[in-house]
Amino acid sequence: MRIRSRGARLLAGLAAALLLLVAVDAASARSLSVSEQAFRAVWNPMSILQRPSGLILRCPITLEGSFQTASFIKARGRQVGQVTSAASGTCTGGGSLTILRETLPWRLNYRSFTGTLPSITTVAGELLR
Repeated sequence: MRIRSRGARLLAGLAAALLLLVAVDAASARSLSVSEQAFRAVWNPMSILQRPSGLILRCPITLEGSFQTASFIKARGRQVGQVTSAASGTCTGGGSLTILRETLPWRLNYRSFTGTLPSITTVAGELLR
């Protein structure tokens, strides 16, 4: 994914965090489980702060992919899935976003979670090429 705005480079990490948040079903002390191995996440729009200008870029974003297994160990940096399709529509706010589909698939790695077991409130991840 190439993003033309320097501040918008956080898109990949933010997208992965939101993907995992949507897909998490249950938790144990050592692993997370998902109810569906395939996922589709749609933001219409996703707001991205462009630095240093302070402008906000708003773009419709869709990411699709799958988790490697229905349950995975909570280990930072561990690959838990991949994004196999990514699309962006027309952005507003004074900037543009380019998704380089030829770089797919992107690795989806586990990063962390917040909350107290068994009530996890967020799960963060990161996308890597």
